[in-house]
Amino acid sequence: MPKRPDNWGGYAIKPTRIEFMEFKPTRFHNRKLYILENQKWILKALQP
Repeated sequence: MPKRPDNWGGYAIKPTRIEFMEFKPTRFHNRKLYILENQKWILKALQP
């Protein structure tokens, strides 16, 4: 990772869960959940 200037601050975010939702006109929306387990992303379908 490149070095940041000394006057910069911030946070490092390391996600373990990410959820995506795709809206559809039929109201059968797609919800997908990615969970980080053992350094691999696992996909779980939540809906429909």
